[in-house]
Amino acid sequence: MEYNFNAKTGTLVISGRGQIDNRYINNKSIRHVIIEKGVECIGKEAFYNCRYLESVTIPNTVEDIRDYAFEGCVSLKEVDIPDSVVTIGNGAFRECKCLREITIPNSVKVLGDSLFCYCKSLKNITLPDSIHTIHGISIFYRCKDLKEIIVPDNNFFRKCESLLRYGNKAEIIFK
Repeated sequence: MEYNFNAKTGTLVISGRGQIDNRYINNKSIRHVIIEKGVECIGKEAFYNCRYLESVTIPNTVEDIRDYAFEGCVSLKEVDIPDSVVTIGNGAFRECKCLREITIPNSVKVLGDSLFCYCKSLKNITLPDSIHTIHGISIFYRCKDLKEIIVPDNNFFRKCESLLRYGNKAEIIFK
């Protein structure tokens, strides 16, 4: 893996094959991350607590976003998860307080526990038909602005014909 950081723009470009390691834990200089094609995995705690990280570009060669990869990236506003990602680990976006909306692509099969825990600005999320496993019970814990969860009607709430609303604030819309 090759890591090139431009201090003037705050941009980190990562290239190569394999997994991104956690050498940037608690980094206060990174504003933008561009991951180039070839990278297959964003490793555990890769950008943990990079408080000023605002955006991440992930190529369609990445298959796994590991546990706590972006936890504590409180300035992270946007993430486009490509159709190549299969697993998003525990707490991967935990405490991304500026993250407002995210769409999980149809390639994702597994979501980790506490995935969006404390994402207080998250308003909308769409879960695809492909999801077959959600670990834990606190995937959306303390997402105080969460208004809408769009889920496939053939997975999580199968045979719950009368279910119109779950909880007291978020509306679940069945596709």
